[in-house]
Amino acid sequence: MNTQRTLWGFLFMMSMSFAHAGDYVTEPERLALKQLAEEMNKLELLIDRAEHNRASHTRFPMNYKALREDWRSVRAAIERHLDKPSRAPRKLPPLHADYTH
Repeated sequence: MNTQRTLWGFLFMMSMSFAHAGDYVTEPERLALKQLAEEMNKLELLIDRAEHNRASHTRFPMNYKALREDWRSVRAAIERHLDKPSRAPRKLPPLHADYTH
């Protein structure tokens, strides 16, 4: 009987260690990342507004297409992490970084 209790205790301890070893997002982290993704949605409207109000003839025009693609790529990475966190590295395309034509 004592051996059975010891075995159940061991199995319980092992299951608890596996439960904590998995990839997960803490609740405060999840809430902060969710808020960040929502704010990024709002800020995309500012990108649209800036593009709409740009000067038609300028020597160094802003590349709004590249900016928008990078913005969406970062936001999508955050949302993917919220949906299914993973420690495995993911291949992301490099950001444009230079937003002038």
